[in-house]
Amino acid sequence: MDATRKAIVAVALADYQALQNKYVLHLHNLEEEFQEEYTRRRRAVVTAVLQSRPQVILKSGTEWEVMLDMDDHTFARHFRIRRSRFEQLLGLLQEGGLHSKHSHGLPTLPVPKKALMFLWYMANQNS
Repeated sequence: MDATRKAIVAVALADYQALQNKYVLHLHNLEEEFQEEYTRRRRAVVTAVLQSRPQVILKSGTEWEVMLDMDDHTFARHFRIRRSRFEQLLGLLQEGGLHSKHSHGLPTLPVPKKALMFLWYMANQNS
């Protein structure tokens, strides 16, 4: 093989190797893009699942006893206080002298209802 042909083969091999390197780099970039897209979609799905919990929406006229039977997450969302804290608050209020008594001919309000009414107003600025 003469020198000219050897030079042509050497240049062709160098070009082939450069193209292979570009192809490998391209595949690597595609894999990174795929991973980023997969991660982004996975986060979106997880967020959607977490936000799709069945929500209890209280309407006016709801019996107040229903509020005591809510799950902890819903209770905290509506009253901005955990149920355990509410129970502690209720105990402190009853120890401090808040009782269910008749006052001026109005019907009696149970202490838990009084506390829930106050917390609802403070948490929602809504009657």
